[in-house]
Amino acid sequence: MGCFIRAVGIVTMLSCCALPGLLNAQVSVATYHYDNARTGQNTEETILTPLNVNSTQFGKLFTVAVDGYVYAQPLYVANQLIQGAVHNVLYIATEHDSLYAIDADNGTVYWHISLIPAGAAPVVNTTAFSCSDLVPEVGVTGTPVIDLNTGTLYLVAISQINGTVSQYLHAIDIGSSAEKFAARS
Repeated sequence: MGCFIRAVGIVTMLSCCALPGLLNAQVSVATYHYDNARTGQNTEETILTPLNVNSTQFGKLFTVAVDGYVYAQPLYVANQLIQGAVHNVLYIATEHDSLYAIDADNGTVYWHISLIPAGAAPVVNTTAFSCSDLVPEVGVTGTPVIDLNTGTLYLVAISQINGTVSQYLHAIDIGSSAEKFAARS
């Protein structure tokens, strides 16, 4: 776990600024490292090259504040219908058991949901685990996965109810943020 990079309360989007109109052509990233083999290869990349990834053409587009550390890889869906229009959307999960849908082109937050059940609380790491890498909370650590055919994002969130730590499997509609099935512990 020590190799994870933490984003403390912010998510920063980097892109090829000289080619803003081409963001619509990007490949969706629906799982950790692009594919089920976890290769980390985007074999369909056609925009970024060593010539245009430089300090004058590539950089930060925006920063969005989130409510906790981000350990899970952000996921990206191109041309997603959300709030009545088609957008390129980032899905960001935090250690505070939150899930965000953020416009990948301009940083607009379309929705933010808490995955902490009624009557539960976030898991404070110092009381629940003896892991020094996940501090101060343990919530959504593993990268979610998106089933693009059904528009469902699956993730595991950890919460604490009456002193008992439980893990919950969620199935979230990526357009509306609605829970598709009752969360399962």
